[in-house]
Amino acid sequence: MFIPIDKEHFQHGKISFQASVKAAYEQDLDWIESMLRSGLSVRVVAEKSLTLMLYTELRSRLHNGSPGMRCVLVQSPPSGQGRSFMHGMVEDLWNRVNDLIGEENSIVVMPHLDLLATTTETTLGTPAREAIAAMAQDPELTFLAFSDPSLKLPQAIEDLFDVHRELIGIRRDVLPQLVTYEEAQRFGVDQLNSYRLYKYVSGIHAVKLRKLMARILEYPPLISLPPDERVEEKRKIERTLRDMTLLGGMELPSVDIDEDIGGYEKVKKQIKEELLEILKIREDPQWADLGEELEETLPRGI
Repeated sequence: MFIPIDKEHFQHGKISFQASVKAAYEQDLDWIESMLRSGLSVRVVAEKSLTLMLYTELRSRLHNGSPGMRCVLVQSPPSGQGRSFMHGMVEDLWNRVNDLIGEENSIVVMPHLDLLATTTETTLGTPAREAIAAMAQDPELTFLAFSDPSLKLPQAIEDLFDVHRELIGIRRDVLPQLVTYEEAQRFGVDQLNSYRLYKYVSGIHAVKLRKLMARILEYPPLISLPPDERVEEKRKIERTLRDMTLLGGMELPSVDIDEDIGGYEKVKKQIKEELLEILKIREDPQWADLGEELEETLPRGI
């Protein structure tokens, strides 16, 4: 998708973290709100840095919608003598559940479900067992819980939720809403190739993207450079973005399907014609009008 770099298509100035979360996950938030209003308990799988902003957005939607719904947050009270964070959270969970039995239009919110549901390879920890007992006490209660994708939950905990929603990375179609006019100028002169940019940021969430874009602004706008320097400067910016999003120093391989990869020539020819050539066309401005049609022909995640 090629988008004109102007102030009509890109926001001028700063995009707040909260605004980026709202823009990136609006469809997910709509779905979660719908499930909660239907009385279904929802587990949201998202990185920890998103939890507070997702909760804030959902709380506002539920409170201001019709009917208005109250979110009751499970927290760990200040630790007393000999009491851990998790035991304090379990105690608060029991209190919230007991207070809300029989009450309508209320949702119990657990922002740290993954920390509460600790387990070993063979047994559930005491906080996890107590949490299961508390959550199962009243089947009429609705829960909204958040867990990090890197932390495994016991099956007994997962089964307490009716539906699950993963918020991993960002969708390609919302990427332009997360980039400012000033940032877009670092990736193009007249147009931003969102497909090309997406290759470098597809696995990161909206808040992390906004943090990385602050680093990109240290480079000059491409339009301010002589034409013969723009290509190399753009590559430098893309390398910087790639280096910031790779894990553990891993490097992306640069290979040629003909020179570096073995296999049957007939199979490689089919891969080139049905996939690689389409990817090349997708990044060519003269085929910009076919962006959506080309997307439908590609496997998901490409």
